[in-house]
Amino acid sequence: MKLKVGGLFRTVPLSRFLADRQVRAAALASGMPTLDDMIHPVTPDRFHAEIEGRSPQHIPAEGKSGEARRSLLDWDTFNGLLAQSSIWTHSTLQMVHSGNHLPPENYCAEVQTMSGPVVRPSPAKVQVMMAMGATVIANDVDALTPALRAACDTLRRQYAASVAANVYCSFKGVQGFGPHYDTHDVFAVQTEGEKIWRLYRNREPDPVDYPGEGEDVRRYLASACGPVMQEVRMQPGDVLYIPRGWYHDALAVDGPSLHVTLSVTPL
Repeated sequence: MKLKVGGLFRTVPLSRFLADRQVRAAALASGMPTLDDMIHPVTPDRFHAEIEGRSPQHIPAEGKSGEARRSLLDWDTFNGLLAQSSIWTHSTLQMVHSGNHLPPENYCAEVQTMSGPVVRPSPAKVQVMMAMGATVIANDVDALTPALRAACDTLRRQYAASVAANVYCSFKGVQGFGPHYDTHDVFAVQTEGEKIWRLYRNREPDPVDYPGEGEDVRRYLASACGPVMQEVRMQPGDVLYIPRGWYHDALAVDGPSLHVTLSVTPL
């Protein structure tokens, strides 16, 4: 599978993809082994006392910690993952455009396997949807690369919680989701391109369930989020911490954007 970046579709040789994975894993292992490195230059004492569970926090990239965070995932590695079409289903690889999840038939096709026919994302169809500005969401990727696995393990050890990693690839000027909240804490790590996040004034108190989808839900969320409290321009290596229930949305600027969302759900 190929990704449209800078007007071109790029492919990655398998040997280079595997070598890059090893390099990035080594960089992560040496550069971001603890939560301290995930939130640097914010100190752990300040994070736990003033930020965690209380308010969003933009953490700009700085020094080796910023480089390690940026190394979580780059375009070549993402392309390599997308090229492994057999690992994806319509649930683990989703596409969204202007707040609407695209139906699987828009980007999937039936393929024959040794076990019979299965429905999987079609590289050609995915490319067409991406060219139209659709956001690609790769779910549950925490075990797909050593770097992502190490980052998730760091948070699991820190919080004794369930931690998942999702990847969002979006394009300039096309919004995947409007204002919404999550039912878990989020560490969003920008790895490629830039993205503007808007943090709203309001917060849903201790949400357990999400209200669903559809136009009525989108109208409700847009009215419940309140005014914009802060606008953050995320650059590679930056982290944005968002507590559970805090309303937010995001939009890619100046080209394609790639970020990893690490979600932390207490057990």
